[in-house]
Amino acid sequence: MNYRTIYQEILNGEAVLFLGAGFSIGNRCEGGLFKTGTELAHYLCDTVGNAQTDNLNIACSRYLNHFADWNEGIVPLLEELKKQFLAKSICESHEWLLSLPWKRIYTTNYDNLAELGSEKRKIKRKSFNILVDTEPSAVINSIIHINGFIKDTEGVKDYESFERCFRITHESFFKDYFLESDWKSLFVDDLFGAKRVIFLGYSLDYDFSLQSIIIDEAKNKCLFIDYSKKDEANSDKAYRFQTLGKYSFKGVKRFSEQLREYEKEVFKQVLDKTTAFERITPETYPYSLLGSISGNEVFSFFVKGKFETKFINTEDKVIIDRTSKLEEVQRVLQDMSVRTLILHSKLGNGKSIFKHILMNNLCITHPVYELISTENIYDEIEKIETETQSYKQYFIVVDDFGEFMNKLDVIYKKVSVRARFLLFARTPIKDNLCNQLYRKKTVKSEEVDEIDLNKLDQKELPHVYQTFSTYGYWGDLGTINEEKHIRYYKTSCKKEFANLSYFILKSEDVKNKISKIMIAVKKKKDICEFLIADAILSKLGIKMNSLHILQLLGISLKQFFRMVKSPDLVEILNVKEQEVETLSPIFADYLLKDFDNDFILSIAAQIYINSSKVISSDIKYSIRKNLVSRSNIHLITNSGAGELDELAISFYDRLRESKVSKTNPFYWLQYAISMLNKNRLDEAGRFFDNAFKVSKEFFNDPDLSHINTHYSRFLFERELQKNSYEMFEFEKIRDIDSRLFIDNTNTGSNLKYCLRQIKYYKEIYDKYISESNNAKWQLEYNRMLERIVKVSIQYLENSVTERYELDKQARKNIREMCSHFKEHVKTGLVCELVSMLK
Repeated sequence: MNYRTIYQEILNGEAVLFLGAGFSIGNRCEGGLFKTGTELAHYLCDTVGNAQTDNLNIACSRYLNHFADWNEGIVPLLEELKKQFLAKSICESHEWLLSLPWKRIYTTNYDNLAELGSEKRKIKRKSFNILVDTEPSAVINSIIHINGFIKDTEGVKDYESFERCFRITHESFFKDYFLESDWKSLFVDDLFGAKRVIFLGYSLDYDFSLQSIIIDEAKNKCLFIDYSKKDEANSDKAYRFQTLGKYSFKGVKRFSEQLREYEKEVFKQVLDKTTAFERITPETYPYSLLGSISGNEVFSFFVKGKFETKFINTEDKVIIDRTSKLEEVQRVLQDMSVRTLILHSKLGNGKSIFKHILMNNLCITHPVYELISTENIYDEIEKIETETQSYKQYFIVVDDFGEFMNKLDVIYKKVSVRARFLLFARTPIKDNLCNQLYRKKTVKSEEVDEIDLNKLDQKELPHVYQTFSTYGYWGDLGTINEEKHIRYYKTSCKKEFANLSYFILKSEDVKNKISKIMIAVKKKKDICEFLIADAILSKLGIKMNSLHILQLLGISLKQFFRMVKSPDLVEILNVKEQEVETLSPIFADYLLKDFDNDFILSIAAQIYINSSKVISSDIKYSIRKNLVSRSNIHLITNSGAGELDELAISFYDRLRESKVSKTNPFYWLQYAISMLNKNRLDEAGRFFDNAFKVSKEFFNDPDLSHINTHYSRFLFERELQKNSYEMFEFEKIRDIDSRLFIDNTNTGSNLKYCLRQIKYYKEIYDKYISESNNAKWQLEYNRMLERIVKVSIQYLENSVTERYELDKQARKNIREMCSHFKEHVKTGLVCELVSMLK
């Protein structure tokens, strides 16, 4: 273990300290030496004559049970706890450790030992008790008590007020306050951003929710310091520690001594800290003179994705002119009731370049900050609020905001109303992302507006024509005039820039360059695998640096970086020291079209199977969810609609035995849907069962609505395959209806998934219910249809208020069911629905 490195990380403020009960042992409290949890449990039991238990939480509950009413026992219990938790003195080794510049100190302890040690070293640290201070604060170097703080118990007279500030009884641990609090986000942020997380005297015996967060965010960063006289190398405790990082059983005092060996030779370094927000100023985009942009730079942008800041603020405007869209944004932002503006486009349609154009325009008159990382978010929001207080408004820009979904809720809560948000997203996932924002109540739909960036308008088209003509990018269409080019753009290219930009890759000079490059690429297996992996991740909007991609593929870093420096590959890759920048969306799409499906899916399988190597829980989750999506398989392969199910099944077959799949409900759901599409109902049923089982086993309080929606279709199909009316069970239809429209939590645009299934109601009715004389069935069926009509009306209404595009299949189903609705539902309701469809 390199204690010099550990000490350096602590001095640099890159380490988080976590104190457990073992940290207090050896120090003195009002009642003598601090007791272990077991010793304190025995003491409390003996005080009231109870049978002994080793469990402190149960001992506290039994102590209160000794009184006729728990409220009577609170004051005497608190008197005993104050004797045991109010610190009187602290060891010099512990005091020295507390003098170090920890980023933050977390503790499950109730005592004030950390506060006493800090005071003795004249270090001002603010203390927080998450049960009392429910609003998180990102004060650097603070002490955060997770289970309560003894100094917050002044004035407590009954159990209700005791439980609000102190969690020590057995019953108080039934609810997980920490996981459900806003403090969890700060803790995750700290773990993710820290170089080292040091646990002093923390046993991992309790607080299983904390352990789940540590596994996700800080695995391999952890160092556990505990004390034991016996050899613990093969103990259960050692096993728990080594699953998360390194450990030592030599105790806190020895750990202090090992660090102090470097006290005179290691000093704090001034670091280039990773920031969560980048301040955008006019200097970000320096002005460039006419002719300063070369053809090679334009080529590098479209093929290599190499963006130059001078593309934005120049007389040339060679890349793209979005003056009209900029004016539209400015008009929307004049309405101060719009707090969030969502801007979206399909892949390659200019979302990223427009983001830069917009930031360059806004930063002249307002503070503008772009969210670029999830590290240090809490700390920096407070800084931003301070430095912008003289402005009536400032802007926070988030590109691909789905990647930051878990942090957006925190940011919205922490900033003042002066903050306005510009959220960028890909069009295909925009509705789903917005629905998540509304469901989590991160934003109010009435405070949101949207702008579609996909199409260039009449004012912007002539500039594109001029750019393509100047650089010879028209390829086979180079001989036709401007009017015909613009007509071609409107018709064949569907007014989308991405479709037009493929001409760049077909133009003579570029095509010759790429052909030569691809010959060299295909001779090198590792390069092929890396490029396809990068293209897949780019296509799916998953941001991962090249080192992590190489790690997922098991490619040697040294060998890879030696290969990428060859002249041919430098043409398509931006290599910076030990990093290769992501390909442009245009070239990523070109690559995926140039390789066969089997090779593409073999690389996708490697990424998925090895995703446990990814440190970031957000990226890991994104890989495991998005890579198995059927629509995304279609996106990354050269598959026609009829081939998708077979292709998807062959891909899922590859992943079936991986450890990742055994805990991934998204995988089993997509597998089940593909089997259902192929009418392989037995296999579909088993895979749906797996999806439900895995969701319940591995997710806290899982939302099963999405699985239930597709499972309902499976149940419909199975019922319709029955050969006779006698085999039909109306109870099954009740179950389906409940899954779709009663217990289902889908709202907003996600109601489309439920409405895609409503055609089956009529099929069931025609085959079974219409032939029955069961009046109860008929009445219940009519109520089901009335519910569907109301949900359909809600879906159509919400499409206006929440600004989502109606799903074609859902709309078609509603329209085709209207005549059937008229036979079974009140006329007024159906007429309202019909008028809305018009």
